[in-house]
Amino acid sequence: IMQHGPQRQLLGHVHVQPAVMRFGSIDVPIARLRHFAMFPEFRIQGHADVLLTAAEKYAKNSGAMLCVARGGEQDLLGRHSWVHAGYDPVSIVTPQRLLGQLPAPATPESPFYGAQMPEYYVRIGRLTDLHDMKQLYENHLSSQHGTVIRDDEYWSWLVSRGAHHRIFMFFEADVPRAYIVVRHASVLELVDSTEDGRGAARLLEQVGADAIEQGRYSLRIHAPIDDPVHRWADKADGRLYIGDAAEAWQVKVTSFRALLRRLAPEMFRSQRRQNVVERLGVRIGSETFCIARGVRSMK
Repeated sequence: IMQHGPQRQLLGHVHVQPAVMRFGSIDVPIARLRHFAMFPEFRIQGHADVLLTAAEKYAKNSGAMLCVARGGEQDLLGRHSWVHAGYDPVSIVTPQRLLGQLPAPATPESPFYGAQMPEYYVRIGRLTDLHDMKQLYENHLSSQHGTVIRDDEYWSWLVSRGAHHRIFMFFEADVPRAYIVVRHASVLELVDSTEDGRGAARLLEQVGADAIEQGRYSLRIHAPIDDPVHRWADKADGRLYIGDAAEAWQVKVTSFRALLRRLAPEMFRSQRRQNVVERLGVRIGSETFCIARGVRSMK
């Protein structure tokens, strides 16, 4: 946003970044608002509201069904009907105690069954593992809701030395099953395709042992709230840090009907898997929206 006059002056700016969010098998176009900034003397004149309104309009015209922002500008976003959408949970735990709570590796009950158990190993990730990491992440997306699909630029940043300190891969029978991205004493990402979490456990063993060797007193583990990692950290007397207002996610729906129409098939698939009624309702503000499935249509 610029101030017109003999000498044009920059008052503020915001970056509208297009992205795609995965809800099961459905892709939803979104826009993430980042780097919102404005000189304080112009905020009281309403220019911040003008800038945000323009960003929202641009996002909607570009096809985004959701606008997403993180941290800061809570009052401004609240005036424009943005809603709180939670935090990124972090478990803070002592590495020694965490190692004591991780599930032990499976041991064969007999030599016969031991011969059938796939051998596993953990090694440092390489650039040649990028394809396998992408595949693990894509498979992980299929069972998640609200995860952003990554482009090649993001992956290039993630595997660059500026983003991480070390990457470990977990293999079973030479097949990649899990990976972990670590920066110093923080686990930035942990993706595990094993059914019982054994991949995550073995990777955290490696990371915890490294932290002890480096003399670190705590590990910060970033993971979704339902990830078993948080349960292991809790048993190890860890602390779950949910975040404060400055780190909260805020969301605004640009078109309720378009979003519900897009998500209806996935919502009904989820409901059928849980054997519940085939009529869904959601209350947004004072309005109630219902989706009813007929023989050949959804209304």
